[in-house]
Amino acid sequence: EEDFVIASMSVARKAFFMLVLLCRFAIVNVLWYSGCVFLINYSIDAGDLILNAVALEVILNVDQAFFNLAPTVVKNLVKHMEPLPAPKKTRQIAGLDCKTMIFTLVFFVFLTFMAFVEILPLIGRIESAYGILCDGNTNFTYGLDPNYLVWLSDTNPWNMSLKEVAKYPHLKTIREAMYPQTIPNWTIQGVTVPAEMGLRPM
Repeated sequence: EEDFVIASMSVARKAFFMLVLLCRFAIVNVLWYSGCVFLINYSIDAGDLILNAVALEVILNVDQAFFNLAPTVVKNLVKHMEPLPAPKKTRQIAGLDCKTMIFTLVFFVFLTFMAFVEILPLIGRIESAYGILCDGNTNFTYGLDPNYLVWLSDTNPWNMSLKEVAKYPHLKTIREAMYPQTIPNWTIQGVTVPAEMGLRPM
């Protein structure tokens, strides 16, 4: 089959193509930034990072999916169209392509920008949350009753030793209610602790 060649193009059509290119450029930049923000903030786990990256790859291929819905005449026209002529020579510095150097520089500048704007603040928020949850006084326990009221108490309000806790009178009732079968006791720090306490050595 004979291939098609674009011999000339009107000014209006050139302006329309430039408008389409500008729109595509804007969409690519928005997807680039928002995709990086999405991966940084919603991919703390390595598995989530892989799944989210695959999801973004699907978004990047949406245009190909839409092209598959185009009429067959349009597909054949694009398939049999000769490529547009490109400049034979490109500007080089010490044998390096200027365009490649510019894109590489933009890429590293963008990575530095994302590191200071998104990644470092995220690390700060994670460390702050860790400090709120795990620093300070952690010697407490809490529970939620049927009325959704939160009850709070110290873990050991009477400062009982492990030996005293092992002899606490309610342990026999707990053993009969929760552990009707015989469960051997175990020893920690030289103290025999009944199995009904719900503790297990790590």
